[in-house]
Amino acid sequence: MTPFLVEFVFKKVFTSDVVSVVIDPCQTKQQIYDSIMPIISTHYPDLEYGQIELVAAGQEINGQPENAPHMVIDDICFKNTSYWKGYNEIYSFYTRAKLDTDGCNCPICFESISNIQRPFTCCHGFCDSCIRPWIHSHDTCPTCRASSSPHYHLPIQQDVPIQDELVVENNNLIPVNYMNGVMNILLNNYIYNNNIDNNNLDNNNLDNNIINNYINIAT
Repeated sequence: MTPFLVEFVFKKVFTSDVVSVVIDPCQTKQQIYDSIMPIISTHYPDLEYGQIELVAAGQEINGQPENAPHMVIDDICFKNTSYWKGYNEIYSFYTRAKLDTDGCNCPICFESISNIQRPFTCCHGFCDSCIRPWIHSHDTCPTCRASSSPHYHLPIQQDVPIQDELVVENNNLIPVNYMNGVMNILLNNYIYNNNIDNNNLDNNNLDNNIINNYINIAT
């Protein structure tokens, strides 16, 4: 009996290399991985068996397959996994060198990696708090000098003040937070546009929620 087959398409991270393979989805993920390894290995001639990971297209994090969770290779039939969409689908995966994961030591602080980030085309991972300052002034990996990923976007850091630079005042270095200046400008615009008496603000019963919404929309 001829098995029903589906098409798997693999694309190497950071490149335009694409390869298509016909697969029997009734096989286990381990069997599928074993069968495609000779083909995928042509993308990574320097890597040994087991050092290549697969990431299902659509599971990228912010469009970054280098940071997405990899497919766990086990003895579960592919049709019984969450990846299965039916026989008429084409299954697309990114192939990448096996990357460091949470729990490994960060090359910068030498502690266990926290909130891993992989901004470069190599397999090195770093703590978010460690690599963030480096990325602002460098575009290569601090460990191996690999270039930055073409589609990596540094996640927005929440609840951290934006400090643009330091200035000298009375022989002391003073941090300048330009966002505070932006907020003051927006507040002044709100006061002006609503004909509020700037010299008598305490008696105007300003609604802080309305003001905050105005500032949030403007920014």
